[in-house]
Amino acid sequence: MKKVLLSFVFAVSVFLCMSLTVNAAAKDFEYQLNENGGITITKYTGFESNVEIPDEIDGYSVNVIGDSAFENCSDVKTLKLPDSIEIIERGAFKNCTNLKTIELPDSLTTIGYKSFAYCSSLDEIDFPHSLTTIETEAFICTALREIYLPPSVKKILSYAFYGCTDLEKVTIDTVAEFKGSDYGAFGNCPKLQTAGPIGGGYDIEFSWNSVVPAEVFVGCNSLKSVVIPAEITEVGKSAFKNCTKLTDVYFYGDLPSFGTDYEPVFENTSGQLTLHYLNGAFGFTSPETMISNGDVYYAESFTVKDYVIHWGREAINYVIENKLVDIISENEFQPDAVLTKKTFIEALAKISEVKSDYFQWALDAGLLKDDGNGNYSENAPVNREQMCVIVENYLVSLNHNLNELKTVAKNTFADDNDISESAKESVYNMQELGIIVGRPQNIFDSKALATRAEGASVIHKLALLLDK
Repeated sequence: MKKVLLSFVFAVSVFLCMSLTVNAAAKDFEYQLNENGGITITKYTGFESNVEIPDEIDGYSVNVIGDSAFENCSDVKTLKLPDSIEIIERGAFKNCTNLKTIELPDSLTTIGYKSFAYCSSLDEIDFPHSLTTIETEAFICTALREIYLPPSVKKILSYAFYGCTDLEKVTIDTVAEFKGSDYGAFGNCPKLQTAGPIGGGYDIEFSWNSVVPAEVFVGCNSLKSVVIPAEITEVGKSAFKNCTKLTDVYFYGDLPSFGTDYEPVFENTSGQLTLHYLNGAFGFTSPETMISNGDVYYAESFTVKDYVIHWGREAINYVIENKLVDIISENEFQPDAVLTKKTFIEALAKISEVKSDYFQWALDAGLLKDDGNGNYSENAPVNREQMCVIVENYLVSLNHNLNELKTVAKNTFADDNDISESAKESVYNMQELGIIVGRPQNIFDSKALATRAEGASVIHKLALLLDK
């Protein structure tokens, strides 16, 4: 009998120890089983500043952050969600005023109503490629600076990013359904003033190739100008409703179809809206054009410059306006043409206010070396690593301490082995200075010939670095 009793006591002790061990990881959470057979976190009861939510509790997968689970948790500064989380429910992290970073998992599909509303310290967030839905007022985050909406996102509801006053860059890489009556996803975001296709340097960039979604820009009350690329054939209903500062829409193709009679595309815009169209584009008339829902707007034709929707547009405008690089003709910069040594050296010389004999200046300053025969091959093209060497020599000639100027963490390029040993230090110095970046897939492409747009970009960034 004693043996049986002792065995029973031992078994109970083991069970209790096991229970304590299992629940130890979940001691700061209240939770319950949900209808999908997983765990819903219903409340955070801890006081940690850096919180990592477990992926499993009591043997069940944690797949939902429940309603208001972390609401008003002002102690929390960083959050890591496990790869099991699929849904963040309404108000889950609302008013977490000190939350600065959150790591969202690749399993996440839905961000609920006011999930991150009033998280006033949250300045960056990466949306996973599993995300499909962002609900109403999900992010009212005054510190948020940049967002990328991946192709997986299919629904974005009204006010989703309303009042994100520091939001200065939005990339919409999806054909999602947008919903907004008076205000859409990006209402009251004062830094979002331009919109156009990806690569054009706009505040809002999109990848749509046929239709501008209905209601997409409703209530973007700081939006001033929009570029509609040639492949767009339809602009959805109320797409620009309540864009009260919108004055210019540039069409790079024929006149698309527009909205409906009862929900016009440009309802309640600035009242001074001009439709700009390319010479010869079909469907436009001057000085006024009637669009398909019967509304009439002032319209005027224009001749396009070849860099207006180019990724290097901002830098090209800078070098042209400051007369650092010559244009080819009135409407031609030829941004994708090969950059010559002559063009690049002249731009550097002009930054330094050198008036003449640019190549002698470059030689004296140590920017260039001849080929041993007094030949500098000034019309020869410059490759990407050579461009880095020249700029580094330029900065050294001005007695700059490169380490003191660096602002970017070193990033080893995927094709590091292809960079010449003699140029490698220069390449990474320029990368850490923020003067040059890699091409897609983290490729530097060191031996590729630099383009005029890439040269303009380097000159622009260098001028900003030196505050010229």
